[in-house]
Amino acid sequence: MSDRRAPATGLLPEARQTAAGARNDPGQQDGRARPVISFATDTFPAELAFEAWREQFGQLNEVIVARGAGFSGRSRFWQLGDFTVAVNETSAMRLVRSAAHLRRDDLDHWLLRVSAQGVVRSRSGERAFRSAPGELVVERLNEAYEDEWSADRWVMLVVPPGTCPEIEAGLAAMPRGPVGGVEAALLADFLLSLARRLPEALESDLPALAHTTQTMIAATFAGRHGAARESPLAARLRVERTIRASLASARLDPSRIAALAGVSRATLYRLLEDQGGVAAYVRRLRLEAVHAALCNLGQAHVPIARLAERAGFHSPAAFNRTFRAAFGASPGEVRERAARQDPPLPRAPDSSPFHRGFLDLAFPAGAPAH
Repeated sequence: MSDRRAPATGLLPEARQTAAGARNDPGQQDGRARPVISFATDTFPAELAFEAWREQFGQLNEVIVARGAGFSGRSRFWQLGDFTVAVNETSAMRLVRSAAHLRRDDLDHWLLRVSAQGVVRSRSGERAFRSAPGELVVERLNEAYEDEWSADRWVMLVVPPGTCPEIEAGLAAMPRGPVGGVEAALLADFLLSLARRLPEALESDLPALAHTTQTMIAATFAGRHGAARESPLAARLRVERTIRASLASARLDPSRIAALAGVSRATLYRLLEDQGGVAAYVRRLRLEAVHAALCNLGQAHVPIARLAERAGFHSPAAFNRTFRAAFGASPGEVRERAARQDPPLPRAPDSSPFHRGFLDLAFPAGAPAH
């Protein structure tokens, strides 16, 4: 066999701790913007470099390198508003995101990537393509893929679902692979330039950079869907926005949601079928809204009953039962843990977890509930 895959438990304990805590020094006080993740293999012995990289990033996809080959990698992830920008440099490798990965992490994010040097050969289902340096490529994490990378430097921009529906409608109209056109070339140039400038940015620069980034993406993709029939993704995003905007309403039943979102009841049920149905989906969004508010220290003065009402829970007894069933703790206990800065409690087994280490930092969830 010509490939090697690092054993899951081979990393030394001290190296494993370093890999798990790949964050910049929080004590930095010079006003510079700091990446949410900063990781480099040159802090490890050469024989542990590949294993350390896989320990840090192998949750997203299997990382494979040629047997006997050395490996080095450097990665920084920056948060720009709703977007995440990753700046990476690695040796040659193969990345495989399987159906098992899809089931395990349930990520649905769009990825826009540009290589500064090197070539990537990709396959997803029946579609195969090759991308050259400077080409903008669209990918999505809800699809299995296999990528073969030469030694490369590249930039990746993560677009969470639900943050920019107009942009995502355009992205949904694009097949996975390179994007043509002058707008796409300009966006590729912008992302490469952004990667060079981010280490110089101040924390106060980030909102403007986030706005500029969103404007560039919108200029490239917002009109790509044209007059084509609305995609299920676009319809679902509109339904979700409608629900989030009306969470406090006690009349948020399927008929009202369908009317507000401009879809039929049959379409609404079909769009949310994989979420357990309309009622389950609305309940989950409401629970997530209350949980987020309880963990927000800036809202520690707001009574729990008021937070529940804002999210559409108008019966305190029913709210407390539902919340405990979902999170395994009372609302008061969740707020107390947040005040102590304890690790958040996971959700019940039938719901998606809130925090998953690297995946949560690099691929944050979409727009928060209001």
